[in-house]
Parts: sequence; structure tokens; C-alpha cells
Amino acid sequence: MFKSKNINFIASKPFFIFEIENFLNQNLYNNLNKNFPFRENHLKNLTDFKNGKFAFDTTTKIYKDLLQTNVYVKELHDLVYSKKFFNFFYKKLFFKFISSRKNSKRHLLKLIRPPKLVTEINKDSIDYYLNIFTKIKIEIQYSYIKNLGKIVPHTDSGEKLLSLMLYFPDYEDKKNIELKKKEKKYGTIFWDSNFSNFNNLHQEGINELNFIKDINNKILYKTEFLGNNLQGFIKNPYSWHSVEPQNVIENYVRKSININFYF
Repeated sequence: MFKSKNINFIASKPFFIFEIENFLNQNLYNNLNKNFPFRENHLKNLTDFKNGKFAFDTTTKIYKDLLQTNVYVKELHDLVYSKKFFNFFYKKLFFKFISSRKNSKRHLLKLIRPPKLVTEINKDSIDYYLNIFTKIKIEIQYSYIKNLGKIVPHTDSGEKLLSLMLYFPDYEDKKNIELKKKEKKYGTIFWDSNFSNFNNLHQEGINELNFIKDINNKILYKTEFLGNNLQGFIKNPYSWHSVEPQNVIENYVRKSININFYF
């Protein structure tokens, strides 16, 4: 199980942001870092999310194959899909989920029903609406951002409850101080903005520049790109976040694992 259960809340407005230090057992974290799948020469096989980001997740054949071949991917998978993992976050954050959806009657009705962890959610099924349980799906995404790549400001899908991010730096334990400093800056920016964006319109092109230059949008918090410190936030209409480009070194790839709860 993850070593630390102390959730450190960094912000509650305009949305909840938190971190958990030393999240994974150190041995599992180290082995995942050393055996992180599909490095830069494999990016062409992954889903292209634009702006230098590539990824694969639990729904893909790549992931399913890795469960059979990478023991550390499998170990993390078993941890994340355990009832203990799910109950820890759902119970600890339940009332914050409620607070974050207070303006949506539909979502509040879903949240007051008992939760049930499932592998798939079919919104086309009548059972989705009439079931006495609220179905919660967890998804694991392996994320790669090429050197100078970025993620534009956005708020995440409306059906997402919770986002957890775990970073895997290359230079944190190395002697190259310059590269260590550059890589450390490749964290996630959280924004303080009153621009409601529940439907997750990404600020591409000129909209990104306008968002960043708008004096009403201020940087609330920026994580450092540090290993084994879990960064998390709860989705609401104002959960703006982004990753700004950093020039670490040619051929550098920023590696992280994102764990998302959907309902």
C-alpha cells in the first residue's frame, strides 16, 4: 500500500488541491521509474494529445499487454484497483466531492447513492440512471511530454471526480544540478480563475495566450516535478490547470502517471 496517508491540502478555493508525500512504497516507485514503459523511441505508438503530449491508458492494448510483461505496471495496477485504495480516497474526499458539485443537482444525486467500483460505465444503458449505486471507474494513464511540450489550460472532463498525478523525474537523484533545476520546473500549474469551464474547453492557440495574459487569471500554485509526491485535485467548473513548456535537454521526455476517478 502507499506509505503515507496524510493528505496535505494546499487550496480549497476555487477548487481543492492536495498532495501526499512519499506516496508509493519506495521500492515500487524506484522499480517503476527504472522500468517505465515506452520511452521516447516508442512515442509514435501512443495516442497523440497535441503540443508534445503522448499517452496510453488502461483501455489500450499496449496497457493490457504490459500487465502481462511488466511486473511493476501490474503491481501498481493491483494497488490502484484495490478496494482499499478506492475507499481511502472516496471516504476521505467524499464531502469535498459534494462541495465541488453543489451547483449540479444531477451530480449531487449521483454522489448521494452508494458507490460501486466498476471497470466500465455505459451511459447509453438505462441501468446507468436507475441503478441504486453510483458507478465509479478508475483509469490509469501513462503520460509523456516531449522537451518543450506543454498542456494548455483546461479544467478536465465533467464526468471526472478526481485527478491524481505521480511524477517520474530523470535527474532528481543525479549530480547534474543544472538539469535537475530545469526538470524540477516541469510541474503542474493550478490557476485561480473565475472563468467557469465545466465542459472543459481547452485554451488552444490565441485563447491560451489570452487566458494567461488575463489579469483575472492568476497562478494559484505550481507543483515541483518531484518523484513519489502525489499531486491531486478535485474537478469543478474552475479547476484550471496546465503545464508550461520547459527546455530541459534535447530528447528529454517528461514522464508521469495519472490516476483518474470517473462517475
